[in-house]
Amino acid sequence: MDMTRQQLVKFALAQGFCDIGFAGAHDMIQVKDLRQPRELLGGAACIVVLFAAYRPAGHVPPGHMALSAYYAASHTSYHAARAVAGYMKRHGAQALHTTAINAKEAAVRTCGFLGDNGFFYHPSHGSFVCIQTVLTNAFEPLEYKQGEAHCLHCGACAAACPSNAVGNIQNCLRYHMNGTVPEVLRGDVYQLLGCEKCQAACPLNSGMQSKPVCFVLEDILAGAATARLRELGGPNMARRGRLISQGVLYAAATGQKRLLSQLKRLAENEAEPIRTHALWAIDKLSGEHK
Repeated sequence: MDMTRQQLVKFALAQGFCDIGFAGAHDMIQVKDLRQPRELLGGAACIVVLFAAYRPAGHVPPGHMALSAYYAASHTSYHAARAVAGYMKRHGAQALHTTAINAKEAAVRTCGFLGDNGFFYHPSHGSFVCIQTVLTNAFEPLEYKQGEAHCLHCGACAAACPSNAVGNIQNCLRYHMNGTVPEVLRGDVYQLLGCEKCQAACPLNSGMQSKPVCFVLEDILAGAATARLRELGGPNMARRGRLISQGVLYAAATGQKRLLSQLKRLAENEAEPIRTHALWAIDKLSGEHK
């Protein structure tokens, strides 16, 4: 192998990552649907943990809806991590970029901690980081000694969560992105593909925002924004039905009565969960649903 640790770090930083750690690949906590590193790459001793920082979307113009900055950053960092794995292979190392292991546990083995809201906190970038992992036999892990940084247990995340999801993940909007959103949570949708309110309220985060990547709401409901959203957020996340469903709920939450005719067409012509969401939005905008 003709690659040093320093060369790998330099290459990864050039791909847009803000930090790189080297975690041990042994004895990972077993999580449903996730696997042990050595099941994926025999002999893997090290997990290269790649951190990509982002900032949540700022204010959006009326009649628009923003894409969650996390999913745009996650899609970009996914491809950047594949480039890192390719670089390692070209230099004679075994390397496998994977999303099938517990990334948060790997991250904690290099720095930071887990907060009460369930998110990993990086010492310099807070919880607004995407984590990518590459398994390898090229390096030994670097020993990490837990520092003094820790969750404040102040309750700010729980107070900010509109759906009482801190400690109860089944209430989180992200948990329900794939299907029908429970009625009690529908009015909480404020952006496409996720919610960052618990993180934005955390005093350990900077409070800085990014310029929103946003779309005209009519285009979201018509499916006209789907192709561009797939480019930004990835085809697995930016699915047509999911995007339209969230646009429908946002239309109701923001009082977009001018879109009633478009919502009625969706209720008549689309399958679930769009139909259920559209009917609820129509009732709410018509004043029949308080």
